[in-house]
Amino acid sequence: MAFGGIGKLAGRWGRGLSSSASMDLSVIVVYHNCALYLRECLESLDAQTFAGSWEVLVVDDGSTDGSADIAREFAERSERFRLLSQPAKGMSAARNLALSQARGRYVAFVNGADAVVPDLYDHMMATALREKADLVLCDVARVDAQGSQSNSNLHRIAFRNMPLRTTYANFPSLVYDCTLFNKVISRSLCLKAELTFSSGTDYADLLPALRLYHLASKICLYPGVGYLWRSGVEDCYVSQRPKGVDEFQDRIAALQRCYDYACTKGLTGEEFRMLDNKVIEHDLMLAINSLDEMEPDAAHERMARIRDLIKKWTLFDELPLRSVLVRQKYAYVETDDLESLCRLMEWQRAYYQSARVTPGKVGGLRLAIPRELLTESRLGITQDIRRWPPMCKLVSAQQQGSDVLLHGFVYKRRTFVPEGSQRVRAFLVNAATGKEMEVMAAPEVSQNAVRLYGRILEEQSGKRRSYQTEGAGFCLSLPLSELARDPQMQGVNFVRVQYVNSLERGTVFMRRVRKASREEITSAVFAAEGVELRIQMGPVDQTRILVELTGTLSSDQ
Repeated sequence: MAFGGIGKLAGRWGRGLSSSASMDLSVIVVYHNCALYLRECLESLDAQTFAGSWEVLVVDDGSTDGSADIAREFAERSERFRLLSQPAKGMSAARNLALSQARGRYVAFVNGADAVVPDLYDHMMATALREKADLVLCDVARVDAQGSQSNSNLHRIAFRNMPLRTTYANFPSLVYDCTLFNKVISRSLCLKAELTFSSGTDYADLLPALRLYHLASKICLYPGVGYLWRSGVEDCYVSQRPKGVDEFQDRIAALQRCYDYACTKGLTGEEFRMLDNKVIEHDLMLAINSLDEMEPDAAHERMARIRDLIKKWTLFDELPLRSVLVRQKYAYVETDDLESLCRLMEWQRAYYQSARVTPGKVGGLRLAIPRELLTESRLGITQDIRRWPPMCKLVSAQQQGSDVLLHGFVYKRRTFVPEGSQRVRAFLVNAATGKEMEVMAAPEVSQNAVRLYGRILEEQSGKRRSYQTEGAGFCLSLPLSELARDPQMQGVNFVRVQYVNSLERGTVFMRRVRKASREEITSAVFAAEGVELRIQMGPVDQTRILVELTGTLSSDQ
């Protein structure tokens, strides 16, 4: 099939919009030699609870390992699965082919090695249709080759403190979420953004994501973990695989297209600043952190390329605002001191997560980094700590009369929260309606949390670590009767906690914690006056807890 460019692609989409055969959602799956994981991916789509009209376009990009037989099996099982194929041209060409055939009012992308949770598109499409949103996003978990799951750092940064409905201008840190697979996108926005994909596998999403954010009139968040992103898989469409020189050039080319778009389309100062932040702290830092795995000549060549990019993209003014370790790494790149850079990275990998944090002599905080590793000022660790994600953990849940009490704690790792220094407010946020209801929150001494979390770390690492969270504890009271009288609080809710302590202030969603015996707190059910409330842990380690309410009270009860 020949591709006629953006105009032809937009025309195909335009004819689909006016057709009576259009449907609610088109999910596009592309794959290449993905037989080990494709069945799990397609099964997760086949299990979706979404009741609307939708289709799955499955594109085989020249696979030779039997993947096509798996896709054919699902097409024979259900008419929802439509098969397309092409010679091996890459992910971008495969996506463009599927876009030209898609019939949905909304479109979503899934990588062939990944999977989605069963109710993902039910929740996301309900949000999209209710809010008339151009874009709906969901949280993401990483899955390694052994099947272990963890939070995606990039998406955690992007969604930190994000309201459930916003715009890119109001929340420019969305640029950290530069993947398309965790989104449903309206057809009208696809046409407006002239959505298409240029060559390049790993970073083809960067520019389209930026364009979609910039042009979207309304962006909504479904705050649950919905997409399971597999990492470290060879010969599949998976980003962040082991880094090579070609990959680096691919990343740089994609970033240059983003900067060109930002300059020509007039992004605001704050939008530009967040793009710079991501490039300095993530994109270029990934390249720097792999220098010690390269041959010296290739490493020095990459350092020279990074120096050129910092100058070309005028990032010099941003570097002094970075954390002490980031500043030091760029200082070694600037002086082409590969040996010192490798020593610093070796120390970071071995000791950074356990390095002691102490008060500075003139305010702020200091990190115990060996002096011989630094040429930059040792001050500035306060900024490091402000970037560490806050932890908000559920310790226990119990019923007291018609109230359900949630005991937990919120803090940042390796920092001291003295007793009486922290204040909290808490809200239940309904996943379907977006309504927030404030619930009673009271501080409490949380010695149990110190002991509990310390024991977990001791079992995992063999070292005893106490984070001194005596002042980080709190108790939330969920009134069953009041919740049940409000129909907008029915179904799944999340717990959002605002905190202020001696170090900082912030907002975080409550997550689950393991018992000291390493058994997971999985679920608890409470009932009063015919109303049932279930505290349910999500499917991924550290995902947000779900507070599910069923049964209602009439207004006169």
